[in-house]
Amino acid sequence: MNDGKSKQCSKCKVLISVSRKDTYCIECRKEYNRAWERKNREQRRECRQLPENKKKNKKIARLKKYGLTLDQWNQMREDQKHKCLICHTHEKDCQQETLCVDHCHSTGKVRGLLCHNCNRGIGLMNDCPENVKRALEYLSEVYTK
Repeated sequence: MNDGKSKQCSKCKVLISVSRKDTYCIECRKEYNRAWERKNREQRRECRQLPENKKKNKKIARLKKYGLTLDQWNQMREDQKHKCLICHTHEKDCQQETLCVDHCHSTGKVRGLLCHNCNRGIGLMNDCPENVKRALEYLSEVYTK
């Protein structure tokens, strides 16, 4: 029965949401993907080993951890003019040659893109504004002496 909000999986005929772009249910899609991978294993392995794909796949996997797509990350880079939000170093001059995703460790919320050094620096201060403030005060005192 089609109520306008669901459609049938092409394979097992179970009802799935019409908002799902796929014509398969999740289980049938997984089964299809596994079969395709087995059939095309060597072709996929060769494709993954290409240097340009290796680097891109590694980046995509890392971004997935933060709930970001490659397009979203690229948009953030554009919005920041490819510079660290703290020290304004351009990403081409960064130690890692790219900007790191800065995120809150308790909520997982992405805050912005930072160079490797700034990202590690605030991380080593436990992402605590009070620690950063005390460090600023300390440096201010040292430099005025």
